[in-house]
Amino acid sequence: MKPKVSIIILNWNGLKDTAECLDSLKKIAYPNYEVIVVDNASVENEAGALEKKYGNYIRVVRNKENLGFAGGNNIGINLVLKEGASKYVLLLNNDTTVESDFLDEMVRAGEEGEKIGMVGGKIYYYRDPEKIWYGGGKIVLSALRAPHEIAEFRKTKSVSFITGCLMLIKTAVFKEVGLLSEDYFLTVEDWDFSYCVGKIFTMKVTPFAVIYHKVSAATGGERSSMQAYYCRRNRWIFMKKFVKNPFARIIAVFFYFLSFVKVMVLPIIGGRITVDWTAIAATRAAIEGETGKRK
Repeated sequence: MKPKVSIIILNWNGLKDTAECLDSLKKIAYPNYEVIVVDNASVENEAGALEKKYGNYIRVVRNKENLGFAGGNNIGINLVLKEGASKYVLLLNNDTTVESDFLDEMVRAGEEGEKIGMVGGKIYYYRDPEKIWYGGGKIVLSALRAPHEIAEFRKTKSVSFITGCLMLIKTAVFKEVGLLSEDYFLTVEDWDFSYCVGKIFTMKVTPFAVIYHKVSAATGGERSSMQAYYCRRNRWIFMKKFVKNPFARIIAVFFYFLSFVKVMVLPIIGGRITVDWTAIAATRAAIEGETGKRK
């Protein structure tokens, strides 16, 4: 019997994307899994619509408010841990579709060693399925970055960063490092979790587990103001938590403000007199110590 996997999908005003994701999941070959949809207080009764369409194929959890990425997923994770029947939790973005063998391949990679705590896969752009969005990644503390590797690869490899878009996590990991940090609300929580997991466990990315990602569909895309705000603010939170060496902290602060200067100055160089109020607000909030949902 293959180990049980609890797939957690977070939905927030994304009924169409979530339905497409579920339709693709129904075609997978893996024999021992369940799907938990956590609805993060969608404006319409999307949880009810999903229950009506998918019946017993899914379990739906309704949050009374939008708890963000970490908070919403933690609701599902706690449910799985309380029941104690699953060896793995799979976090899967609702704006994805999957290949039919993706979960077999992820579990196969996870079962290769007890010290493997988390597994990622190869993620292509949904609208450009020949182009890799994530093929591994690493955390660069000094530069406050977690860049994706986007080159084609054909062998399973060790990494220091796995994107929250697709994370297969052994339930034993949560007992060692805890749940996702809710300091961030949206984005960078996967940096935080990867960094903590990597201190104790090995993390792998397999090229044989393939999915396709629409990229930040719920927040308006990679360049939306919401995405930009939380990315900028949360990098500061991450730095305060993990960059402890004074010299490394100076370098990290330098890179943080260098990126701020770039977004403020480059438009002027390009002939556009604009003010990036999102960058200003996020930087101010970061320095003032804001965490969680934007005030």
